[in-house]
Amino acid sequence: MSVWEVTTGDRLLAITASLGHVFDLVEREGIYGVLQLDSNFVPVYGSIKSCPNCGEQTTEDTCSCGKPPERDKLTLIHALQRIAVQFDEIVIATDPDAEGEKIGYDLMAALKPFNPNIVRAGFHEVTRRAFNQALQSPREIERNLVKAQVARRILDRWVGFELSRRLWKVFDRYDLSAGRVQTPVLGWVIERTNLARQKKAPISIQLSDPKSEKQVQLTFEHEDIPQALKLFRVLEEANLTVTEAGEEIVNPSPPYNTGILLADAGSFASATQVMDTLQDLFERGLITYHRTDSMRVSDAGLKVAEELLKERYALSLFQPRRYKTEGAHECIRPTRPLTEDDLRLWISTGRISLDNPNLALRIYSVIFRRFLASQMKPAKVKKVKVSLRLDGWQHGWELIAEIVEEGFNLVSPLRVQPVTPDAKIVGKQIRFVSKVMPFTQGSLIEEMRQRGLGRPSTYAKIVQTLIERGYVAERKGFLFATELGQQVYQWLRLHFPEFADEALTKDMEERGDKIETGELDYQSVLWDLKRSRLFSRQ
Repeated sequence: MSVWEVTTGDRLLAITASLGHVFDLVEREGIYGVLQLDSNFVPVYGSIKSCPNCGEQTTEDTCSCGKPPERDKLTLIHALQRIAVQFDEIVIATDPDAEGEKIGYDLMAALKPFNPNIVRAGFHEVTRRAFNQALQSPREIERNLVKAQVARRILDRWVGFELSRRLWKVFDRYDLSAGRVQTPVLGWVIERTNLARQKKAPISIQLSDPKSEKQVQLTFEHEDIPQALKLFRVLEEANLTVTEAGEEIVNPSPPYNTGILLADAGSFASATQVMDTLQDLFERGLITYHRTDSMRVSDAGLKVAEELLKERYALSLFQPRRYKTEGAHECIRPTRPLTEDDLRLWISTGRISLDNPNLALRIYSVIFRRFLASQMKPAKVKKVKVSLRLDGWQHGWELIAEIVEEGFNLVSPLRVQPVTPDAKIVGKQIRFVSKVMPFTQGSLIEEMRQRGLGRPSTYAKIVQTLIERGYVAERKGFLFATELGQQVYQWLRLHFPEFADEALTKDMEERGDKIETGELDYQSVLWDLKRSRLFSRQ
């Protein structure tokens, strides 16, 4: 264990790290690590151990490779207890979410007998300003957040272990698993895989302006393949009209939260790679906390945008927006007025070291551009309507033909298609593609976010588990359900339909949120699951 000493001017600090969770549920006590004592469930925790041979983490004395784990977080706890007596106060500054609160609670419980003066500090960015502010405004551990984490962990353990045990017996394979979020999401991938086998016909036309000689491509889709071919053959005979649709104000998109960022970055990296890189950027103090549902912008964020626009663009473009949402979390944004070019220079000169510098720079760039655009003036554009008519059939588009007044588009460009009334059809193309595109890792995570399954801290892990179990295969960036995945899902759907349905899982997520706010007792949530059919069949 390493300890660093630093002074803030008015106090001397000794800083060390817990390196994540220190305790987790045991497996062989009670109901998968939870004792039933009278009318209460009592979780039993053990120190987390890790094995360098197989990479497994466990609370047991042996791991899957049959050898005892070599590293035990209990050693770290004992070291922290020995040094705890030397200080006037202990400040716990773990991540600002339910997982971080549970880590903080465990550390407090382990250290309080050795030093009763323990407080919690919370900050959403690793910067001097945020750190000093957190030290000046300490708080207590939020017990409801801890209860919510405990409840979710037990629910995941009970559903996952119980359903997995059934799968092992039926399929005679011990590498299978199921889960309260994993299983419904697998169902989505299966549904999308089946739909992807159905075809549709996108038809593209190329328009050219005889004066400017600029070309624009427009596309429409037809799901009736014979009709699409018939239409395609006579497309040159269609009546093309272009009319002005007036000027319009276009506002920027809000800054990123976890789900939307994972969806956008999924075009060039896996969800696990993106989350690992975001963790690296956060720990280096370059971005705010990256596991968030929020798009809120703090005063500090507004200041960063103002300084960037003042130094790099023009202060007249600054139009602050807070995108208010409930809770303490912020959007994902840069923590300082550092452009992507600045970061590239820092990396090349060795001023900062990142685990995957190329990917980090690319992800930082999309975060930077989206955040800065969100704090800029809207753009004023001129739009046109393009209409194509043929024998009772018609299709229309509304396009941005011209930027009238620049705004956020200077950072996040808009698609401009300069079509005029003189435009002519100069080319056409027809393709046959899947009616619905298969999921990518990013689009699957976005689906989870929109449908309210999973949480920012679990999105990437759920997708990765489906791939590791062999339920889903990734080919050329797309996810397809395997035969094994379909067999496992169909069995679960037949025998435990409520646990394969997203409605129950979504309800569990909402009840977890109510535990966080103190509206619901976590014991009642556990009792409801214990009384379910999942535990009535043995």
